[in-house]
Amino acid sequence: MSGRHWTPYQLEIVLHHTFSLARFDRENAPLYPKERDHLIEVGLLEWRDGIPKATEKGLVFVEMLLQTPVPRNVYLDPRDGKEIMPEKLGPLRIEPESGGLTWKQP
Repeated sequence: MSGRHWTPYQLEIVLHHTFSLARFDRENAPLYPKERDHLIEVGLLEWRDGIPKATEKGLVFVEMLLQTPVPRNVYLDPRDGKEIMPEKLGPLRIEPESGGLTWKQP
């Protein structure tokens, strides 16, 4: 499984069967049985009480997903390749709410 790429659908199935006791909403979807069985084959899910549930390996996998930090933006000055720290910039700012530039007094 090293280097495996996961589809959003596979992740949805694993997360559902880790955190929910309910049946998967789309268990009748054509692709679901194949994906569920694959997740059982690789050891992330197992049958318990008539529904798939996360194995210990599945719980570790989900814990690793949950501990993955959100990527951060890094700005590099093309003149010298040094990182630019946005908090150290002057008063010109991009306002996320409006998406526009504003001039703020320091």
